[in-house]
Amino acid sequence: MSASTKTLSAKHREPSAQRPWYREPMLWLVIGIPLATVVAGITTVVIAYSGKFDPGLDLPRLPKGPPITSSVDQPVVAPIVEPVVDQQAQELR
Repeated sequence: MSASTKTLSAKHREPSAQRPWYREPMLWLVIGIPLATVVAGITTVVIAYSGKFDPGLDLPRLPKGPPITSSVDQPVVAPIVEPVVDQQAQELR
């Protein structure tokens, strides 16, 4: 037998000669992506609740205006607006 016929592809190997579970790339995708997501979520929660990374904003304060008053007895209704028709549209009719 030649050397090329002695080596078998991974699909045709005997079951006892297969790779160990930790050498399968698909396993690391199935386990790794959800595990990385959980780690990122926990990190986000820790950063959010620690309060160290919130510099705050130093925005100028606006002066307070008059208070908004509304009456519960009177409903708020939009005014009726008449449609505006220009001269060209009337000429086309």
